Amino acid sequence: MNKTAFWAMCFAALFFCVLAGLNHVTSFDLQNNNEPFEFKTNNIEATPSQIISENNFNQTAQPIAILENEMAKASYENFLLSPPRYLQGTDIRGHFYIDEQGELIITPSIKQRFDYFFLMTEHIPLTEIINIIHGHLVTELSGAALVTAKILLEDYVNYFKQYNELMNNHAPKDNSNAYELAEEIAQLRIDILGNEVSEIFFGKSQALQAQNLQRLAIKNQQHQYSSLLIYQQTCKKVSKLH
Repeated sequence: MNKTAFWAMCFAALFFCVLAGLNHVTSFDLQNNNEPFEFKTNNIEATPSQIISENNFNQTAQPIAILENEMAKASYENFLLSPPRYLQGTDIRGHFYIDEQGELIITPSIKQRFDYFFLMTEHIPLTEIINIIHGHLVTELSGAALVTAKILLEDYVNYFKQYNELMNNHAPKDNSNAYELAEEIAQLRIDILGNEVSEIFFGKSQALQAQNLQRLAIKNQQHQYSSLLIYQQTCKKVSKLH
């Protein structure tokens, strides 16, 4: 065998070895690149433990709500058995009206019923009164009507808290900003209760308040006019003396 043939065979053997090595490395890299993708895909799927925990939460939420309703009903029943002395022998004011679809019809009677229980504010903690009203609602209503009544109660309580805060920051004997204060109260009712409920609950009282403010404005004008006359008369008397 001559030298040329020998070197040709060596070169061919070396070439095939390098090619085999490259094929091995390429296939290994492809396998490694596929593994992270498969791992990420598996992570997207919810585990059985997560699904079980969510189901358990949904299953326990309803019994908790039922328990709260039963505790509220017990508070209301205790109130009926032993009401405060100033409410003994009285009927609960207001009424609940339900339409054909089972929806609660919002009327001023709902506010009257809430206000009846809030008469106890000075003697019973607010949280206890709310619990009694809650028990009353659960006893009297159900379904969509009950849901609406609870929302109204929550908004009504929120309104009174902010109303009391507003009044505490206002001087009781200061009538100079009576109009401004009335506007703030009206806007507060709209912001919390909404236009419709605010009009139903407070429409008549706001109209009466507007009349009283007009009378107060007339009296203030008359008083200012009388003061001006007295001042002018005093000035005339002083000028005559000089």
